[in-house]
Amino acid sequence: MGAADLELLKAFYIESGEILDRLENDLQVMESTPGDPEVINSIFRGLHTIKGNSSFLSLQSVTGLAHAAETLLDKARKKEVTVTSTMAQVVRAAFDDLKRLIVDQENVNVAPTVANIHAFMEGRKPVLAAAPAASPAAPPRKFPREISFA
Repeated sequence: MGAADLELLKAFYIESGEILDRLENDLQVMESTPGDPEVINSIFRGLHTIKGNSSFLSLQSVTGLAHAAETLLDKARKKEVTVTSTMAQVVRAAFDDLKRLIVDQENVNVAPTVANIHAFMEGRKPVLAAAPAASPAAPPRKFPREISFA
């Protein structure tokens, strides 16, 4: 991978981390005002950007998860699904996995989250994990960390 590719990847990580921060705020607004089309559109657009950029960079897990979440938000925009607290939990799980993939650069099995998104869209009950116990806040991460491809 050349220097230009590394710079693109670094820019993706930074931009996507910023988008995810904004989407967290949007999700809180969506939970308090579930029918607000502006906030639903904002979340949709953020996911669309992450999906498109990750696809360009061949980051399949990010692309697949962002696409599934984007599709769910598109259905909410079209009023094909109703925004509920369960939907918000499913979207929050997607954001959590995206953060782990993008910000923390961890390997994440996104299949359960994608399956929950599809279950919700199909009117089935998602299998949501219990909220993790509160842990002390980690110190802010210096980003972008060095990325090495050996």
